[in-house]
Amino acid sequence: MSFYGSAVFVHVVFAILLVSGGIYTHLAMTLAPRARSVDGVRSHVLWLHVFVKATAPLAAVVLATGVYLAFAGGWWGAGWPVVSLVLFALGGAAATVLVDPRVSRLRAALDEMPDGPVTAETRITLVDPTLRLAGSVLVGADLTIVLLMTNKPGWTGAVTAGVIGLTLAGVAGVLTNRTTGGRVVTPTPTPPSSDV
Repeated sequence: MSFYGSAVFVHVVFAILLVSGGIYTHLAMTLAPRARSVDGVRSHVLWLHVFVKATAPLAAVVLATGVYLAFAGGWWGAGWPVVSLVLFALGGAAATVLVDPRVSRLRAALDEMPDGPVTAETRITLVDPTLRLAGSVLVGADLTIVLLMTNKPGWTGAVTAGVIGLTLAGVAGVLTNRTTGGRVVTPTPTPPSSDV
């Protein structure tokens, strides 16, 4: 067992946690407005808030081990480490500036709401197109970094992958907002059961 191999293990494990948390962020903001009760919404937002607060420590470990591995492996001459680092910095900035404050405000608003069925006003509070778009772009950046790490392309391939990844993620976020972001999603009520 080597220090380099241990660093790869730590890097991969923390990267999995970071990427899966980013995917959950995107899913939570899609599922929360569909919940039937305020408590159901709170459960999504609570876990979302926990992950957002854990993002910085997770990202610090991924960054530190990734930089070490790039130096130890002599990869800095290739394009993929630099493009990955740029995508990582963009994702970190989006998480800090766009996601974290919005999730904190959403959690504070939910803490003041009474328990019970979700009202139309609550659903309107949950519709945040910027948060949905940011979540989509974060997922796109994360998956593009994974693609770069596994394929290790040169400058042309790395830049092309970065542009395509962010573009597809942005388009997906815009389409999500067009289909559900601008209107309130009301679940279909379950008809009462009748005893025969």
